[in-house]
Amino acid sequence: MLRSNQSHIDRAVALITASGARRVGLAGLSFKPGTDDLRESPLVLLAARLGELGVEVRIHDPGIDLSRVTGVNREYLEAHLPQAPRLLVRSLGEMVAQADLVVIGHIDPSEQGALGQLLENRSVLDLAGLYDAGRPDGDYRGICW
Repeated sequence: MLRSNQSHIDRAVALITASGARRVGLAGLSFKPGTDDLRESPLVLLAARLGELGVEVRIHDPGIDLSRVTGVNREYLEAHLPQAPRLLVRSLGEMVAQADLVVIGHIDPSEQGALGQLLENRSVLDLAGLYDAGRPDGDYRGICW
């Protein structure tokens, strides 16, 4: 599974860098929506890789409260994405407004409609297949984990 995740991360990084985006909004950071489990999350590794390439990343994940991330979960985050505290933003709007490209890793179901509205005329890389029917009003690409 980790090898498969790595190939998806590589593909996502290639698509993002090919887009020319210098500012990326990342929806989701944890392993899945509704949890704060960051261990082995491909989204943590994706954010780290983008940062290494000089891409500005802003992340929205309502399940992540850094004051409550502890133990091996905190150790994993600090080892792979120590800059997380300055990358996380509280709202979808803030994340989208600061992005040339929005990458959807996952989204809380309660925010999916709001995100869809915010993405109007935006470039999107959908890693979760949320909008797999495509979007006629912007640049949309999708790959799935």
